Amino acid sequence: MLITKRRPAWGQTWQHRRHTVRQVLVTAADEQHVHVRAARAARASRIELHSFLASYRFVSEATTFTPGTGVLDHLPEITARMVTEMDNHFDPAQAATRQVLALVEETCDEFVDAYLFGTDINQAAELADVLITAHVTGNVLAAELADVPHGSGKPGHLPTLQVLQLAHRTGRVAACYRRAAGMARRPGPASHVDEALKALVIAVYDTAILLGIDLDTAVAAKLTDVFARGWRQPRPHEAT
Repeated sequence: MLITKRRPAWGQTWQHRRHTVRQVLVTAADEQHVHVRAARAARASRIELHSFLASYRFVSEATTFTPGTGVLDHLPEITARMVTEMDNHFDPAQAATRQVLALVEETCDEFVDAYLFGTDINQAAELADVLITAHVTGNVLAAELADVPHGSGKPGHLPTLQVLQLAHRTGRVAACYRRAAGMARRPGPASHVDEALKALVIAVYDTAILLGIDLDTAVAAKLTDVFARGWRQPRPHEAT
């Protein structure tokens, strides 16, 4: 007699799915312990791990970003405006670590989760978040990302391997930042953080190509939403 099991509903399996997402990251990043230690340090410092685009919101008038108008090329300037608002609402002294952790979460949790279990629309929106958050991180860390090419020209053929590569690149950003910030036994120069961020941005474009995502449209939609929804008041421990 063949015995079958009913597939559990989403609510019954979300913890398992989240665990799977994190296991993908462990497999992809050869220095994954960096994230674990950084997350513990963040909690000890009362820095909340959260997605940048779900938390940092703007009080300025709504701005509409239109695809085909150079949105991707102007991301450094657009995200510089975001950083200015961040400094007005959150402790600038915590900005660098907070932003690197937000980048790790955006890539290795939100996007990877969307890739494994979400729809094409979810994947496009979350990959746009990764690109925007990478540029915000570049502004916070004074990394020059204006001239980064939109892809390597050789993205490969297997989407899953490219997603793993994206997670790995994010891990490199965290590892290089940790060394540059004096949080590791072996120090490293700030230039390594810049190089890691550039490699991550290139990997985002390669991922978009393999997944058939129109980043121009996805980023324009995400920016329009971010600039229109208002600024969240910081929690007491986030206030300066």
